[in-house]
Amino acid sequence: MKTHKKALAITLLCLLLAVMAFGGIANAAEEEQQFATPILVVNTSFLNVRTGPGAGYTILMTVVGGTELPVLGVARDLVWYQVATDLGPGWVNVNFTLPRGDFSHVPYADVEDVAALGQGGGIATTGGSSTFVPTNEQFMWGVSVFGGDLHAGPSFETEKLRRVLPRMDDLVIPIMGSTSTDGLFWYLVSIPDFGTGWVAGNFIQWRPLLCWPNTSVVTLTGNHALGSGPDGIATSGAWLDAGTEAYVLAVQDNQVKILTQGGDIGWVALEVTQNRDDSVGSLCNGVVVHPSDLASGAIPAPVVSSSTSSSSSSSDGMSGFVPHNIERGP
Repeated sequence: MKTHKKALAITLLCLLLAVMAFGGIANAAEEEQQFATPILVVNTSFLNVRTGPGAGYTILMTVVGGTELPVLGVARDLVWYQVATDLGPGWVNVNFTLPRGDFSHVPYADVEDVAALGQGGGIATTGGSSTFVPTNEQFMWGVSVFGGDLHAGPSFETEKLRRVLPRMDDLVIPIMGSTSTDGLFWYLVSIPDFGTGWVAGNFIQWRPLLCWPNTSVVTLTGNHALGSGPDGIATSGAWLDAGTEAYVLAVQDNQVKILTQGGDIGWVALEVTQNRDDSVGSLCNGVVVHPSDLASGAIPAPVVSSSTSSSSSSSDGMSGFVPHNIERGP
């Protein structure tokens, strides 16, 4: 009898230990699933990973479509995300990716944080910033809205302030804020005659916000790869589709040096570009500005350099800027 009771006690103890162990494994698995690192999946043929949160920072590496990048942090603009790569931490523009996972716990990251970690597995910098190629604040980007509903908050479950917005091909507006909800990015915008609210990311298109003098925008009329051009500068592997809009940095030898929203810089043939149509306006400080306004006196006309030699261009292509087809306006 004693032997039987002893065997039963041992059996119960073993069962108890097994339950505790299984519960610990289950809790660990649940915790791991709960805190799984979100990822960004590259949703374009090629994407530049940069050393800082902006198109002006140098390129750390270029990744191909479908690459999964673990998220480390996000910039305050909620557009540039810090990701982990084989060469160290880098930054990507979220508009060229597909978010996967829970982003609600992603921390804000600053350039100083990047510098402390170092780049490319080398020695961490001590200057408090990543390598930066100077750019001009005139190269701003906005969006055109193509349908969808205007919501009171960044979710389809929130109140619809306006149902089925019209296509606004002729208006580019600034972004006031952005966030991710259930794997979909939402953008806070203020639309003339419709009000302020949130629009889902699949109903917007990024376009140059043309508000500054000395600025010109072209549209590609055909597919074209970026070339190195007269100054030998181009983003490796960048391929642009017809309809792409970009800022003009320089014009030389029947070629145009451009800057795209993804931060790609390079040259395309003049014959595959045309000025943005004057019917397209940009909302600048509450006023709709058209390309012709930049040359008509409403905004000071661009200052055109008379020289097109390669020596007149700086590394970012601004010193020798000549607007495309200047006889017809920027």
